[in-house]
Amino acid sequence: MVNIKISRMDEMAANEILSWRYDEPYTMYHLQDETAGQEVLTYLLSPDNLFYRLDDGEGQLIAFCSFGEDARVSGGDYAKPALDIGLGVRPQLTGHGLGKYIIAKVLAFAAEQFYTPNYRVTIAAFNQRAQKAWQANGFVQSQAFLRPFDQFPFVILVCGADKVLPIGDSVDPEAE
Repeated sequence: MVNIKISRMDEMAANEILSWRYDEPYTMYHLQDETAGQEVLTYLLSPDNLFYRLDDGEGQLIAFCSFGEDARVSGGDYAKPALDIGLGVRPQLTGHGLGKYIIAKVLAFAAEQFYTPNYRVTIAAFNQRAQKAWQANGFVQSQAFLRPFDQFPFVILVCGADKVLPIGDSVDPEAE
């Protein structure tokens, strides 16, 4: 995992991501249903959207991330300037302690690509695994809200760009 490579989303990775299936209660993270496959694929590949693939040192797709409005959920307060980050990890890799390290790599990449005073992530309130992984990288909860159309609860975590933990301070699962 030490050699994670981040690059723009490509069609091969996007198609693979569309096939990912998560166990309950994480099924809300499926990106495709039977009717929206081509639409979602086009969205992931659009040059207007900031989607990236994350590969391990062997070239295997392990996650994807996005930056900007795509990472927002309706109902949240996004007035304060921040770079919104979305992250999806291959289902077979979730729950194994890799999230903290993957997040650290995404934050290091974001620092190189975008200038921002703050980073922000929106997470389903039930997803304690994701919240803990972001908190391990210096994030703190700033708000909780209900998505208007279904009253589903979400939380927003933020971290000042100057407060992000150095990548060496994040957990490298191979070092444990």
